[in-house]
Amino acid sequence: RRRAATERLATVGRLAAGVAHEISNPLSFVKANLVLIREQLAERGLAGERSELESSLSEAALGVERIRRIVADLRGFAREGPDEPCGTAVQESVDEALRLASLRMRRIAVRTSVPAGLPAVRMCRKRLVQVLVNLFVNAADAVDEAPHPDEARRWVAVTGALEGDEVVLRVADGGPGIAPTALAHLFEPFFTTKPLGTGVGLGLALSHEYVTAVGGRLTGANGADGGAVFEVRLPTQAGAAGCDACYATALTPVPMARGA
Repeated sequence: RRRAATERLATVGRLAAGVAHEISNPLSFVKANLVLIREQLAERGLAGERSELESSLSEAALGVERIRRIVADLRGFAREGPDEPCGTAVQESVDEALRLASLRMRRIAVRTSVPAGLPAVRMCRKRLVQVLVNLFVNAADAVDEAPHPDEARRWVAVTGALEGDEVVLRVADGGPGIAPTALAHLFEPFFTTKPLGTGVGLGLALSHEYVTAVGGRLTGANGADGGAVFEVRLPTQAGAAGCDACYATALTPVPMARGA
């Protein structure tokens, strides 16, 4: 079962690289055409229609930029290698992840309490950002999928603290919480509680692998006042030495039934 899971993840990586390559060329055409249209509008000095057209072009450009970032992430996911140092600044990673997930969380109150003075952690920046984006998007999905929407519960809270020689990040949400039957399967590859077509169940599995590969822990549970709470514990690291462990997941079998 572990070998099958690992092979499926490898296949996903190869597919991601292929998809990213195929999307890049038409995406560059679309981006170039948007720039050309904007330049033509400026040259012709369209008056009444210009503001509406500019607004539409701006929205289209934002969409193209988002696709470009997704393609870049797919390429980064598929290409393994020690190309980044460890010693990641936690607050900067949280801020970057929130920016990446901002479109998904735009109608949700985001509360952050991550001190700027937290020590660097023993994890590559892109891995930590990817883990946090997964947690933020899952939290937003949980809030949106609550069976009885309550505006007072439409929040996601991100906190950070130094506990001993570990930096602890917690992502909590005001959603309905995690079903008891799902708690033991949170980090299994391809396990998902999302509707068909909205998730493949790889986000938490990969996040778990990235965190444990550097000696950290990722757990999930229900909060005391409802909602889910995911906790990331990462060892601190002074300096920015390279860390092969960040990339060891390509060779590590994926655990099949680790509970929270």
